[in-house]
Order: sequence, then C-alpha cells, then structure tokens
Amino acid sequence: MKTLSFLAAAAVSACCAGAQTIAELPWDGLLTAGPNAVDVADDTLDNWVVEDVGFDHALDLRRFFCRGVTPGFSTAVSEVTVRIYRGFPPTGGHLVGQSIPGSGRTNGTHFIADFDTLRLLPGDYFIAWTVAPLTGSIAVSFATAANYTTGRGEPNNAWLWNPGGGRGFPGNYLAVPQDLDGNGQIGVNFRLVGEFVCPADLTGASDPADPSYGIADGQVDISDFFYYLDQFVAGNLAVADLTGSSDPSDPGYGVPDGMLDLSDFFVFLDLFAAGCP
Repeated sequence: MKTLSFLAAAAVSACCAGAQTIAELPWDGLLTAGPNAVDVADDTLDNWVVEDVGFDHALDLRRFFCRGVTPGFSTAVSEVTVRIYRGFPPTGGHLVGQSIPGSGRTNGTHFIADFDTLRLLPGDYFIAWTVAPLTGSIAVSFATAANYTTGRGEPNNAWLWNPGGGRGFPGNYLAVPQDLDGNGQIGVNFRLVGEFVCPADLTGASDPADPSYGIADGQVDISDFFYYLDQFVAGNLAVADLTGSSDPSDPGYGVPDGMLDLSDFFVFLDLFAAGCP
C-alpha cells in the first residue's frame, strides 16, 4: 500500500468533511471481473475505463472510489489517476480536471483518488480512470450491470480506452464486454463524493460598503446579480470567468477560459435562475 506525499496527504485529510455521494454506479456484487484499467511503465499500453456521468446541480468534486483488485487479489497501488471530461475522451473530449497527483491509494477494497475541489456545473460529463499497481500489470475495476443510484448516466455502456494506441484497439477504444467471450457491453462501478454548491450565491449585499459584500449568504437574490455585474465589469476573472461557451453541449461549457465575454454572463444567468439546490 502506497505512502502519500505530504501535499497529497494534506489534501486527503481536508477533503471530505460534510461531503456526500453525488454520483454512484454501484457494484452489483455479481462480477469480480472487469476491464484492466492499468497504468504501466510503457505509456502506449496504458488503459483507462471511461464512464458517463451527469449532474442536475453545480458541485465541488472531492473524491473518487472504485471497487477493484490488483494481482494476488490485493488492492496495492502506487497511483490512481482520475480525469473528468466534457465530451467522449477517445474521440476528442475536453479535459475539465484531474485528481491530485499522489493522492491515489486503496482502502483494501476500493481504488481511491482525491480532487482539489473541482467545480462542475450542471450537465453531462465523462469520467476516466487508470490504476498503477505496485506489482504486475493488472488492475481490474469490477464490472456492474446496476443502474445509477445517484447522479445520472446510461447503464451498461463503459469503454476501455488506450490513448497511446499500443493495444491495437480499433480507434484506440472498445466496449467493456458483458462476458468473458467478448459479447455485449456492461458498466463499471464508481462513486463520486463532494458537495452540491450554489455558484450564483456570491454576496449578502450589493453595496460595496456593506460588511457582507462579497460574502455568500446561502441564498440567490438580486444582490448576487449586481455583484456579478460589478465583477464582470471590473474584469475579475476569479469570480466572473465561468465558461468557454454558453452552450451546455459544448465541451468548453463550465470550463473557465481566461477571458470574459457574453458566454460567462449567460452562464451566470443560468446559474442565477437555477438558484440553490
């Protein structure tokens, strides 16, 4: 079992107070087999599991779990890397964020990795992960035929992705098969932990002289609207840069792009209208 770096350990300890399950495709307990999502020394042979996941409310992603096994039916790992994409990664998805390097580990039954509070807006995403075992070249993430119990997504549609192309998959990806003969398609279990948030709640007052100006007060009202306008006009990217596109189907939706334009304003309007969860 790996030892966490100091920075990763600090992130783990601070991770999940008050967090909850925000998405889960549970292991159904029927299969102890699944795709070999393994991270090996030869990058051309790395495999990633790819699953879809969606959310109805904005959230801060904190932690990832997946029930799985490494050689000798242990779960000893040197790293677990998890990425969130807009769009299907094997055909050009946009990377939104990645787990903290060095945070990958095991609790004896699950592969685990942490995020540094990755903010995700409502919408549809893909999650991809790979596991580096301490020994050997096998890291099986258990397959599941279950339905999502939290969050949303299509059951039985997991993919195995080999970005480096060394495995010879057509297009570098293939369906995770339903059985050992390669028939059908099945899902792969995972669980995400975090907190639902209210990104349009920015202030308790619209008056800069008020002590509550710029301090979220747990509700969305006209003060938040005017506060956002102030920050937008001032060019405050930290507050007002929300997206690269106003189209929820665009891979750049909800991903800050380092500039302010009408897309940011329209996304704020969407968040303002949605209110707090």
